[in-house]
Amino acid sequence: MAQRTRKVRLTTVAGICCTFLFFGLLVFRLGLFEENRPAPLPITRKTPATYTWLEIFQESEKIGYSHRRVLPRDGGYRISETTFMRLNTMGMVQDINLLTKGVMAQDMSLSAFDFELKSSRFNFKASGKVGSNEIELVVNGQPSKMPVKTPLYLTAGLFDAVSAVDIKIGETRTFNIFDPASMSQRPIKVTFTGMDKLKILDEIIPTRKLETDFMGAKHTAWVTLTGEIVQETGPLGITLKKSDARRAFRNIATHTRDLTRLVSVDAGQNIEHPEKIKKIVFKVDGLAQLTDLVGGRQHLVENSLSIVREDHSANTLAPDLDPGDFLAASPFVQSEHPRIVSLARALVPQPSAARDKVVRIKDWLFTEIEKRPVISVPNALETLENKMGDCNEHAVLFAALARASGVPATIEAGLVYLDGRFYYHAWNAVYLDRWITVDALMGQFPADVTHIRLTRGGPDSQLDLMGVIGNVNLEIVDIQYD
Repeated sequence: MAQRTRKVRLTTVAGICCTFLFFGLLVFRLGLFEENRPAPLPITRKTPATYTWLEIFQESEKIGYSHRRVLPRDGGYRISETTFMRLNTMGMVQDINLLTKGVMAQDMSLSAFDFELKSSRFNFKASGKVGSNEIELVVNGQPSKMPVKTPLYLTAGLFDAVSAVDIKIGETRTFNIFDPASMSQRPIKVTFTGMDKLKILDEIIPTRKLETDFMGAKHTAWVTLTGEIVQETGPLGITLKKSDARRAFRNIATHTRDLTRLVSVDAGQNIEHPEKIKKIVFKVDGLAQLTDLVGGRQHLVENSLSIVREDHSANTLAPDLDPGDFLAASPFVQSEHPRIVSLARALVPQPSAARDKVVRIKDWLFTEIEKRPVISVPNALETLENKMGDCNEHAVLFAALARASGVPATIEAGLVYLDGRFYYHAWNAVYLDRWITVDALMGQFPADVTHIRLTRGGPDSQLDLMGVIGNVNLEIVDIQYD
């Protein structure tokens, strides 16, 4: 089993968290924004029709383009944004297509939206209608509702909204971001830092420079006085520059830098036989803001993080986790759907002990789900339909099957060791009179101690990693083997 697990690690682990990484790179272009204050923005000027083409670069390599349209209509606006990107995850180059549409009121607040992501065999769709205090959602054909504060702002229209008000240099506005790809709401700060002139397409353009801070990740946009975006820069060397239709489609790189390796963390040494380690101790830096770092098998004293392998006698119950909270279905963990329930019953004969249920579900996923890096919005039903995915797909489907079998399960995300580096990864924890880790992609129960938990919860919890990427330092201090 150890040899088979090693093969899985070499072929798939490095591509494991590309979904959350992808949305982190361009999260502003995919989400919705919610103003903290209940009053609408004081609009002082109208937004004109705009047609903007942007080329997308990762460092010096062109990886895609975006086309954005703003059209005035009776009582408001229509906005649409089409984005294409070619991304490399674990050496696999994938083409990603996104479409975002919004119907906006006169003050640029959102009335309705449609969002679609296509990649490989995966196709994610979400739409919503905004009421006074909730959004009526349809996610891949499944209806749901989510409470929100209004007004909401579509990302593609945020800078138009800022340009339509008398914002002053140095002024900061705080928003809550709603991301349809993770169904999460998080705070973001937008600051007007000053005026700037950029040379774009051989023309000198006066712009407002807007700095944004989302979960510690920094982003800058240069926007004309009428709200047209002419340049954006974000994490990992991502840049968007104004172009035209003729140039936008040209010279997109066929081979790009591997993003998963770019954000990985140097381990400083090779680790032999991780599955045989009973305790590992790290000196850590850059993780202080993460509340899920402590608890269960992980212990933190100042900057010393120790992780112990779980066993039958260890009490790994984290006091902040109520197992009853991890049996319910969610938009991405559809544990009550007939297909999930039917498969769970087929996999787990009744009656069965909870531990046997976990082993059977883990073994089925390890054998039947193709281990392949994908870029999509991970959800259990689509993973079951396509029978493929990386760590995120394995984690959501495992959680759905476990919950459908009556075993409380959650998703954990963080770092895992591979060939001298730590890569971002996702796995599960199940409650069997205490919380125990399980990694269906790697076939491990419990997971080895090189799994460093940074967050815990649904897909939205992975947004907590935005401020961590690029800022983590790890030093292995001690390793204890059996």
